[in-house]
Amino acid sequence: MVDKEKNAMGTSRDNRGLPHAEAVAHAPRPSLWPLLTALAVSVAIIGLMVNQAVVVVGAALGLVFIIGWGVTGGHS
Repeated sequence: MVDKEKNAMGTSRDNRGLPHAEAVAHAPRPSLWPLLTALAVSVAIIGLMVNQAVVVVGAALGLVFIIGWGVTGGHS
């Protein structure tokens, strides 16, 4: 059986220094919202060099994607 010990932060670790299952951090699920937001911002920036209408489209899409990202909490 592996001995448990607590480090200075109170995290439980075994004698090999590996964290126990309850100490593992949970990350959010993958989402397309950050990618879509980045693409919309890129379109808006390119629009600065091309045409004002492209800026408006990119900014509008960016706003929609940011709101969608916030509403879903980063989960798709």
